[in-house]
Amino acid sequence: MDKASILEGATSLIRKLREKGAAPAVKKARNYEHQSSIDMSILPEIEVRILEEEVLITVYCKKKYTGIIDEILSVIQKLHLTIKSSNFLTFGNTTMHITIIAQV
Repeated sequence: MDKASILEGATSLIRKLREKGAAPAVKKARNYEHQSSIDMSILPEIEVRILEEEVLITVYCKKKYTGIIDEILSVIQKLHLTIKSSNFLTFGNTTMHITIIAQV
């Protein structure tokens, strides 16, 4: 698996998660006539770094994203990456921090 394929998969994951996160905000915005923009703070923050044969994926999101872990693991499997380490933490009642290190 080359770096371009990994980045393409990561980009796809980012798009899916952002669309999933933006959908409730768009719906909410439609319910309020005076709201002019989507609240970007509810979208997940996703960072992907590649160093040689390792990929570091970090996601910060609201806990309400049910299925986000399954979605991330599904993309990792489709990219034929091997998970070396993973950490799923919640802090407070609303936020989740996910860190995954995978090998190409």
